[in-house]
Amino acid sequence: MFDDGWDLIREQTFARQKALGVAPQDTILPSRNPGIRAWDSLTDDERRCIRARWRCVCRAFVEHTDTQIGRLLDHLRATGQFENTMIYLMSDNGASAEGGMHGLSSEITYFNGLSESIDDMMDKLEAWGDPSTYPHYAAGWAYAGSTPQRWYKAFVHEGGTRDPLIVSWPRRIGDGGGIRDQFLHVVDIATTVYELLGITLPDEVDGVPQRPLEGTSISYTFDAPDAPTQKQRQYFELYAHRAIWADGWKAVTMHPSRGAKARIGDPDMPVRMGRFDEDIWELYHLTNDFSESTDLAATHPDKLAELQAMWWEDARRYNVLPLDDRVIERSQEPRPRLVRQRDSYTFTGPIRLVRSVSPSVLNRDHNIVARIDTGSRGCEGVIVSNGGLQGGYTLCIQDGHLVYASNYLGRRHTVLRSEQPLPAGEHTVAMSFTRTEPYAGQATLYVDGLRVAQGAIEKTNPVIYAVAEGLEVGSDTGTAVWPGYSAPFRFTGRIIEVTLTTVGALKVDPEAEDRIARYTQ
Repeated sequence: MFDDGWDLIREQTFARQKALGVAPQDTILPSRNPGIRAWDSLTDDERRCIRARWRCVCRAFVEHTDTQIGRLLDHLRATGQFENTMIYLMSDNGASAEGGMHGLSSEITYFNGLSESIDDMMDKLEAWGDPSTYPHYAAGWAYAGSTPQRWYKAFVHEGGTRDPLIVSWPRRIGDGGGIRDQFLHVVDIATTVYELLGITLPDEVDGVPQRPLEGTSISYTFDAPDAPTQKQRQYFELYAHRAIWADGWKAVTMHPSRGAKARIGDPDMPVRMGRFDEDIWELYHLTNDFSESTDLAATHPDKLAELQAMWWEDARRYNVLPLDDRVIERSQEPRPRLVRQRDSYTFTGPIRLVRSVSPSVLNRDHNIVARIDTGSRGCEGVIVSNGGLQGGYTLCIQDGHLVYASNYLGRRHTVLRSEQPLPAGEHTVAMSFTRTEPYAGQATLYVDGLRVAQGAIEKTNPVIYAVAEGLEVGSDTGTAVWPGYSAPFRFTGRIIEVTLTTVGALKVDPEAEDRIARYTQ
């Protein structure tokens, strides 16, 4: 259904928005965002296969999500709770252009600083959207997905901040399917819920003074569809992009930075770098210009100055200052962590961790020592694994043999295997990895202190194995690190103890960590 491309889809979407009353009839559809190619300029392969296929996969996932929401609503109806249940359903931000001009078959590839060609992605076309891929659509689909707005997620133009919101409460809201045009912000939802439930927030909790609740209740819109907006103004700041809305007017600026360049969707597009006081502010009268199509900064300088003064006032009030556009550096600043990295970790039984709390062995010497009991008849399964289909490692027993497999981006699997199977009973098995060059090394397997296999690991993922799949002891759930077994390949013997030790400081790539943060936040 997307074979006609993003230009036509954007026009068709715009027409439906007007017909439904979501967009006013006088809305102007802005011109194409910089960096977005016309659909007709693409090659046959790009048009026919990859780009349209990407959007279909995204649409399929939305359909799946809608079905699960429907299951919840069906349950509420069946149990007589639907009429008096207040539901808020919204998008979290605008469409994402971070797939770049060509999109990605795997964001893990991008996280690790590597690129993908059209030919690379064509080879995976039939698998697109299955567990072997981790795709992100091309920026052109984000351009269509933000219709009729300009720009995307991570910006404070309307394309990044104006989102659909559905509120359902049949017992209170009488015009189901009605449309509301009042301005509201996500901070207003909590205020609304607390008001309707009669909850007064405490001034302090455990002796700690609480910040006052920000937001304006939107409950007045439930009974009065045409009531004037009660909210007075709202500031925005994201990655040093700034905006403020007040009484139907909006001032906004896109701050040039490395992070902004990456988020525009075209990594080769030149971006003017400058100071905050050199940022170019735009002015829109959203009451009459739904899509930010006409910049009035030059004709209404007094109104622009008034809004800019409001932004600085709110920035001081809500702790936005000092402004800081060091996106990459800020991602490395100390922040609360569930665990702290250390040199040794010991696990005394099966466990499953997410990536953010898993020990990192990336680009480091490390050792895994496990005490196991195979039982009287032997056993099989994963002793330790980390990662998944797009990269990682696993130490396991297969057909009685000790096996270590290293996975580089799903493109190359290096496997070491002991020549002899393990005898029945208790054993100490180990894997030692010695770094020989960046992201490569020598791996050695031991059984009860004797070397049983050794080989070169020519490449490992430099930054990340998987977004969510972390270290596991006793299994490899999710997607399998190695295609030599099927997940979860649980260990059928007994794991007495596993100790993982690392040597040397954890090496962090700030730019890579920023790429991960932008996608997973």
